[in-house]
Amino acid sequence: MKKAISAWGILMALSLIWGSSYLLIKLALFDSMGNVRLTPNQLGALRISLSALAMLAFIPYRSIKISKKDLLVLLLAGVMGTGAPSFLFAYAEEHISSALTGMLNATVPIWTVLSGIILYRSKINKLQLTGLFVGTCGILILSRVWELELVQLQAIPIILVLIGTLCYALNLNVIKFNLNHLDTRVVTSISISMLLPFGLSYLIWDGFFISLRHDPKVLEGVWPVLFLSLIGTAFALWLLNTLIKKTDPLFSSSVTYFIPVVAIILGYIYGETISLTEIAGMSVMLLGVFIMNKNRA
Repeated sequence: MKKAISAWGILMALSLIWGSSYLLIKLALFDSMGNVRLTPNQLGALRISLSALAMLAFIPYRSIKISKKDLLVLLLAGVMGTGAPSFLFAYAEEHISSALTGMLNATVPIWTVLSGIILYRSKINKLQLTGLFVGTCGILILSRVWELELVQLQAIPIILVLIGTLCYALNLNVIKFNLNHLDTRVVTSISISMLLPFGLSYLIWDGFFISLRHDPKVLEGVWPVLFLSLIGTAFALWLLNTLIKKTDPLFSSSVTYFIPVVAIILGYIYGETISLTEIAGMSVMLLGVFIMNKNRA
């Protein structure tokens, strides 16, 4: 009983941490009056730099045995799993709400199945196929595809988020099929730590550290990113690994269903407008994800 309560406690903590990340991105970009704190490039570079610094502490230096080929794949995993999404979500949230971003993030399991089929010839059963269809319908409803024109600005942020979630999915498959022989701790810590030179180089080139000293708004934008990087990356990954050990990957993956709910609640508190269409689309999409995962139970 205590073990079950502990597992649910960790699951809820993860949901709160990852569900709040989308609002933190918004807070890092703008103040309450809509004034700019950080640019999307500054936010992305700072996020990967802080995450990389945090991950350096998790590298098992004494027991590392990695080939040059693995290093290249690890770099690819870092770019797809942390690097690219950090910038894509930041650019997207310049124009769309944090709640909508959180809802669209639930597409990761759908992209994971699709990319596994296309790139790794993973087998798909009827239940997964049904889930993909239902989930895709949810995405179309959530995106209000009937109102969008690809040439208009309103479509671009949604596409950026979907590309970001596709990156997450590709990263999951790369880890599963190309890095499965390495320990999870090694994969996570090294793949993210390898991004440090890229993030710091941009911040120095951009003059970020000079702005940090002279512009109070820049400092205001740093605090959300600090929480996003240290708590949302290092601490959250430790929680996830603890949860997997206490339960199993299936139970751990159920965090997917809670993250958008947290994002919606926090977005509403922040004052963002959330439509019934968005709620309906998210519900249909999560139903598709549930159907896809049902056969794993």
